[in-house]
Amino acid sequence: MAVPDSIVGLGPVRNHVLDNCESRVVVMVDDDVEKMWCNVGLHGREELAAEALVENLALMAADLGVSCFGYAQAWDVRKYNASKPFSFSGWTGGVIGVVGRKHRFLSSKFKVDIDFCLTCLLHDRIILIDNRYAFVQKRRSNVGGNSEFRSKEGYERDTEYIRKKWGKHLQYKVSDSGEITSVRVER
Repeated sequence: MAVPDSIVGLGPVRNHVLDNCESRVVVMVDDDVEKMWCNVGLHGREELAAEALVENLALMAADLGVSCFGYAQAWDVRKYNASKPFSFSGWTGGVIGVVGRKHRFLSSKFKVDIDFCLTCLLHDRIILIDNRYAFVQKRRSNVGGNSEFRSKEGYERDTEYIRKKWGKHLQYKVSDSGEITSVRVER
């Protein structure tokens, strides 16, 4: 789906897609996604059946009646917990699915997927995350798309906004390996 140049920022783009797509279930894939990764087994590996797996999770989410679904944020088999193949709280992004139009994305440029997941958790009490798979992304190094409007000030402003909005339910820290954002919602 082509998005008009006048729509700037990830949140407005996601809302435009929801407003202009007739399908009840919509899956949005960020432009920096390279491939699907399988975290199951002794060694991780590229997953070649990505389209079928996304369709399967979309059907599961629709059947469960959740508003949001997606995949693990880590494409590292060492971070996969085999006793927890699915999560029902947390956050997902990069490839995010929406069932229905119950909730909207923030109108900002950054951190909109995290806010959307927390909004779904607040109102619906559940989202669906398939931890067995993740999508490999070139985060913050891709050209085009949202990167054209990225500024340190804007990024910090949006990050601070959702930190204040969600308080104790959002953990954010910067380490030597990058930033770590996690959602703390007990089930």
